[in-house]
Amino acid sequence: MQLGLNGNTGIPSAVAVYRIRHASELIAAMVTSVLFVLSSDLFAQAPVSNELQLSDLKLRAEFGDPSSMCILGLNYLHGGEIPKDRKLGIRWIGEAAKHGDPEAQVTLGTIYFRGDGVPASNKKAVELFKAAASRGSWQAHSRLAQCYSDGLGVEQDAIEAARLVKKAEELKQLEERVTEAMKSRRQGGGVESDKIAFSVFTEAANAGVPDATWFLACMYAEGVGTPKSDKKAIEWLQKGAELGNSACQLMLGWWIEEGRGVKADQHEAMHWIREAANQGDDTAQLALAIRLSESRYGHLNYKEAASWFHKSASLGNAQARFAYANCCFEGTGVPVNKKKGAEWYRKAAEQGYADAQYALGIVYMTGDGVESDSRIAREWLSKAANQGFYKAQAALGKSYMRGDGTTRDFVMAYMWLNLAAEGDDGDARLLLDELESKMSALDISSAQRMSREWAEQHRK
Repeated sequence: MQLGLNGNTGIPSAVAVYRIRHASELIAAMVTSVLFVLSSDLFAQAPVSNELQLSDLKLRAEFGDPSSMCILGLNYLHGGEIPKDRKLGIRWIGEAAKHGDPEAQVTLGTIYFRGDGVPASNKKAVELFKAAASRGSWQAHSRLAQCYSDGLGVEQDAIEAARLVKKAEELKQLEERVTEAMKSRRQGGGVESDKIAFSVFTEAANAGVPDATWFLACMYAEGVGTPKSDKKAIEWLQKGAELGNSACQLMLGWWIEEGRGVKADQHEAMHWIREAANQGDDTAQLALAIRLSESRYGHLNYKEAASWFHKSASLGNAQARFAYANCCFEGTGVPVNKKKGAEWYRKAAEQGYADAQYALGIVYMTGDGVESDSRIAREWLSKAANQGFYKAQAALGKSYMRGDGTTRDFVMAYMWLNLAAEGDDGDARLLLDELESKMSALDISSAQRMSREWAEQHRK
């Protein structure tokens, strides 16, 4: 695909270009974000309030996100902003339960317990409650306690019922304490707050609360509230992964792949990344697609890779949208469809993804998949260039040098080519020599000043 301005391929190969910048960088980003992000209620499911939310929820549910399946099912069961549909609600709750979502398992168990829209079955209810209880659900422990107390679906056992009631209360209190600890950290509680959070997460994780295992692993990974320990971090990642926490599964896969805190094992790493992807985690779907698209991982399958890129892209992942656009342009795992590829470049570009902004600019410059438009091309190249994307800076400089869609502007051309040359673009260096022969010393000085000012403003 010749999209370059000098006959070079302007948009790199989907296989060669697209990879997570470096797994360790994304791991660090995930850890950093989770240590500071807090929702108002970590364990609540919000009702759908408009059509846009419903559309997004349906999309995520269809692409395998258990939480979205559960929320969608609950909204259909209860109605409100969307039409009530009990049959559809039970279907989505059932799918979420199959994927291991504990809230869905508790809800479906309750439906079977009551015979509400399905044939009553205390046995099935107990199976679902036990599955959710194994994932740390206090609600499941509470319902199981009722079953043992009354002999519903299990042999009556007052001692077990009492134990489950106590466990349910313990888990409920721990969830509340986890929420409070996160809130304190969010408000900038400092070192003391970190230590308290670490203590709370340790207690909750030991009690089997999946989210707490993830938070605790992150604290060990970064040395927040406790001395840094990869060994301890991976122990908790393993426990969280086995409890079905997709973040733990993905991070565990990355660490095993890198041999961080454990012996490297590509097969085991792939297993956990796929587990997270199957839960509808768009970052995991992206990571899986990358590993299926690059021979160095030993799992080469372009068709399956394109499918996972598409799933992640459909869930809004900008990097996956860019990668899937590349697949469409090159016919990597899917039939060549440049029009569709341009649409996916646009979606990623509108999210501010510089690679896609550059690619879309080149597409409009060449008219490959869209109608050629130099003005629109320059707009997208400018967006990428202003993010420091040196290939876009070089392309923008060449555009000003040639006067594509406008009058030539050697000063602007020099400014952008000078920045691109600093980014190690060899063509830009050659073109600067050519430009200097056509410019006055005053214009060159002005362009160099503009380059310095841009760098000072954007590289702080």
